[in-house]
Amino acid sequence: MNYDQIHKQLTLGNKHYQSGQLQASQSCFQQVLQQQPDNANAWHFLGLIAEQHKQYETAIEFINKSLEINPESAIFHINLGNIYQKQGDFQQAILLYQKALILQHDNVNTYYNLGFAYHEQGKLPQARTAYQKTIQLQPDFAEAHTNLGIVLLSEGRFCEGFAEFEWRLSTETFLHVKPKKSMWDGSDLQGRSIVLWNEQGLGDAIQFSRYAKLLRERGAKVVFSIEPALIVLFQEYLQEKFEVINKNSCNIYAYDYHASLMSLPRIFNTTFDTIPRTIPYIFAPNPLPSRCIIPASKAYRIGIVWSAGKLNPQFHQKKSCSPELLIDLLEVGNVSLYSLQVGDDASQIQPWLNCVGKAHRRYRVHDLSHLLNDFVDTASVIQQLDLVITVDTAVAHLAGAMGKPVWVLLPLIPDWRWQLAGKETPWYPTMRLFRQTRRGDWKSVFYQVKQRLAEVIPV
Repeated sequence: MNYDQIHKQLTLGNKHYQSGQLQASQSCFQQVLQQQPDNANAWHFLGLIAEQHKQYETAIEFINKSLEINPESAIFHINLGNIYQKQGDFQQAILLYQKALILQHDNVNTYYNLGFAYHEQGKLPQARTAYQKTIQLQPDFAEAHTNLGIVLLSEGRFCEGFAEFEWRLSTETFLHVKPKKSMWDGSDLQGRSIVLWNEQGLGDAIQFSRYAKLLRERGAKVVFSIEPALIVLFQEYLQEKFEVINKNSCNIYAYDYHASLMSLPRIFNTTFDTIPRTIPYIFAPNPLPSRCIIPASKAYRIGIVWSAGKLNPQFHQKKSCSPELLIDLLEVGNVSLYSLQVGDDASQIQPWLNCVGKAHRRYRVHDLSHLLNDFVDTASVIQQLDLVITVDTAVAHLAGAMGKPVWVLLPLIPDWRWQLAGKETPWYPTMRLFRQTRRGDWKSVFYQVKQRLAEVIPV
């Protein structure tokens, strides 16, 4: 190949890569390297192709070769940093992004990725600075505003944080769910109707439903547009009665205004001290459904949940722990465990049911998944328990909203609402937080849990 042929092959390989034809792209770059083994761009693209196949070690090897040939390329440093970030090596990613910024000081995406890496390390001031620089370079970068909001909220800077967090509704993720008109901006609601819709998880709906009462106090007719799993709970067991409609059949334009539940803290200028704390604001049925009544026991009764939702696989892996760690709580004292886990992962507890019964005659483990058809059933069981121990799921919010003792197991970098430190949260006064001290290390969390459990179980 002469120079023109190599250039043509590189261009064709790039074209194939951009269109997702990875095999054809790979073939082009391999042909280039057969003729020109020190072609940095070819090694770089082969690294990107390996990354697409999740062959991260190979990707790192190839892009490092491209950097050996051309150490002054900012984009090589950036993409290598991105791969390390995917592997969870945020420190190495930060070093590469910093090098890239020396070479190309005004790259918006590099500052954005740097902010993410700092955040994942728990370095909030540095993350904040990186996101602010991103926004300075590109003021309409909605994702950067959103992530800056998350950092500020994690720092407890609620007013600033919720204002920036509102940009989430302008990101590609939410453009399809954000209604285009009549969004409530805090204006007079006397005699007006407003429908509240949930944009994210079921736990978010439970947490921010507390604001509906404040809207009613302003004279509004308040309606929930909610997921089917929450309809009966919200219709019958909130502190006050509201109209509740299935979100799949709700026409929000039939009302004067609409608002996302997660936008209400911003509109009400919520601070750490002004979070609505009327707890409980969700109640179990009275009387309890007969099929949800658990037998009387002298043991300390603990509900357990180990698996977070799977809508986001990355968050699921980050938030979930092994059920075996919860089963080990039987060693602490006279306790009975009641699994509140639902879905496919509920069956993960099965291997321990029989063996635990044989090994610990006075202890019991109960799988209640067959009883839990909706959140009303879950609330009915929680009402009878002494304690709920759960990873960060909707069950944590439900128990907290009911005013029941609940211990929440958190990853090293948790969701913004739990912040980065502390055992308590202003959102739920009966909740206690147990945090990882090292990424992915749940054993140290359960060491804390066992110590605390030994203190609270009656002798």
